Amino acid sequence: MENWLRIDPNRASRAALEKLGRTDPKGASGLFPSSGDPQERIEFGTAGLRAAFGPGPLRMNDVTVMQTAQGLLRQLTRDFGEEAMKSRGVVIGYDHRESREWGLSSKGFALGAACVFLARGYKVYLMDELCPTPFVPFAIQEFKAVAGFMMTASHNPKDDAGFKVYWDNACQLVAPKDEQVTKQILTDLTIDPKAIELLGKDEQAVLDLCQITSQGLVQRIAKSYVATATAKLCRFPKENARQKKRICYTAMHGVGLPFEAQLFEAFGHPQFVRVPAQAEPDPDFPSVPFPNPEEKGALNLATKYASEHGCELVIANDPDADRCAVAEYDPSSRSWVMFSGDEIAALFAWWELEMRDRRQQDTSSNEVKNRPERRKSAMVVSAVSSGFVRAMGEKRDCEVFEALTGFKWIGTKALELRTKHNYEVLFTYEEAIGFCLGDVICDKDGITAGAVFAEMYNFLVSKGQTCFGKLDELRQQYGYFLTQNGYIKTSSPKAFFMAMRHGGRYASVVGRIANKPFKVKRLRDLDRKSYIDTAEPDGTPKLPFSSNMITFYLEPLVPAEPSDLGKYHVRVTLRASGTEPKLKYYVEANGPDPVKVRQVCSDVVASAVLGDLLNDEKSKL
Repeated sequence: MENWLRIDPNRASRAALEKLGRTDPKGASGLFPSSGDPQERIEFGTAGLRAAFGPGPLRMNDVTVMQTAQGLLRQLTRDFGEEAMKSRGVVIGYDHRESREWGLSSKGFALGAACVFLARGYKVYLMDELCPTPFVPFAIQEFKAVAGFMMTASHNPKDDAGFKVYWDNACQLVAPKDEQVTKQILTDLTIDPKAIELLGKDEQAVLDLCQITSQGLVQRIAKSYVATATAKLCRFPKENARQKKRICYTAMHGVGLPFEAQLFEAFGHPQFVRVPAQAEPDPDFPSVPFPNPEEKGALNLATKYASEHGCELVIANDPDADRCAVAEYDPSSRSWVMFSGDEIAALFAWWELEMRDRRQQDTSSNEVKNRPERRKSAMVVSAVSSGFVRAMGEKRDCEVFEALTGFKWIGTKALELRTKHNYEVLFTYEEAIGFCLGDVICDKDGITAGAVFAEMYNFLVSKGQTCFGKLDELRQQYGYFLTQNGYIKTSSPKAFFMAMRHGGRYASVVGRIANKPFKVKRLRDLDRKSYIDTAEPDGTPKLPFSSNMITFYLEPLVPAEPSDLGKYHVRVTLRASGTEPKLKYYVEANGPDPVKVRQVCSDVVASAVLGDLLNDEKSKL
């Protein structure tokens, strides 16, 4: 602890730690690794850094952030050279998260990281106010920067902070780049004295060294972002302006409101009704236990406010506005329909395919006239996303590609398809309400998702339809796909995966324990040592390695009726969370009868997943 107090440049966090050391010496020492190893620290991965605010090498603070920034500086200099670092530079943004207890904040981390690069004479585009995460990859593209960093923990609990990293392609890092950066971080953990000296000056002194335009960098980016998104994604501005149905929006105590409002206006949408209690950035997230729009009950305040103000659609961003959730009022049941990420994705996929077909049929379009040949269409989904979009693509002349979970993989795949194979990538998504429409950026973007969903809603309303009604129509066309996802909390997911692998003797039947057995038709294990896909001729998976991720493809061993044999299929994917102590499961059943699909899905979760694969006693064997 004494050594930490000597190296921490943050006066407030030093004072808080010293006070804790006097009042609770055991609690203070518990913040530091018992090993005393100086290289035992918060792990840097493809998601960057994410941990609780607090002192010590295992938490988010000025020291760990500046050490990480130094490692990134070394790797970027190796990759691009000093001249590029000075001429192209890096982009740094931040959200509103802070810990008053420790005197730490996302903004403080952004200033610290900026000082590391400025101390070397490198160019820095430091956002001059709170910004949504999508602005960082957009700014990398705009300024042709070599990298970008966003200080955010997205929708994590309020005590957490994060440091997200994008490379020069404006996509998040993928392996093995994270390993290279980790090596550079650990090369020298001593923080550059020039960076500490610069951080000790007032904030304006740091900003004066950064690339900030007269109108302000965030407003400069917002203007360009809104213009780009509108040009690429807004199809019916006049019709949007005529829409009488009101839409309710919540920023979930985050940074999204002003930017969603600007994009709504550019699309021609009437201004939305904002939920006042959740409109402004608040790091305490006082109205929700978890600031994640996916969580059960997270939209209760918004739907209540919407009902009171005559709105039948709620659009929600998560706190850093890179995700989008949607709920629609059903007058027949007098209740709100909360759409899952897969359901929103199915609607987006339908919409983008419709817009593609309209564009291709419009022979008066200069774009069509001047194009020598029609580009192939594609969409990219994660390995745990629903088969709904895949089924749609198969029937609509659109190839659907699979990527590992997370937009670092999805965005990289989309970029590869565009640049190397000349695909028009219409839409990409992950089931955790992360959507990317078109090519404004190659990362999930809750702001464009909100504006485009509102336009699609307006279109359906003008035809006398609802979103949930359209979803049912799509199910009749492409099949019934029902997902049921969840997780168990565990600090050792590896034990469960070892039990599932059973030394390479994978189960051929699962769920016998609950007397609801399912036959394993196919298995895919992406662990580096096991690495197998029984559906491939040579047994080699098409997806890259992912250490703790197994997918079982099942069908009922004993169907409800003999005629159902081979008609109902289930995919079960199990993976360890990269940011939380959880083992997640993703279950999807599909087949011709919605009632039977629902039953099969329920049986799989109860018997095969919770009763067998994630049985705690089994993992202890």
